[in-house]
Amino acid sequence: MNANITRDEALKLLKRVGCSRDVIKYGSELLGLDLNKLF
Repeated sequence: MNANITRDEALKLLKRVGCSRDVIKYGSELLGLDLNKLF
């Protein structure tokens, strides 16, 4: 995975992989994003 992607790009990727909140949560934890800011 490209480490230079933006938060928006990361979110789009995660949503494309699977729109389940669990998948997005897992991916965002890997990227160190704050879920509370995303939802």
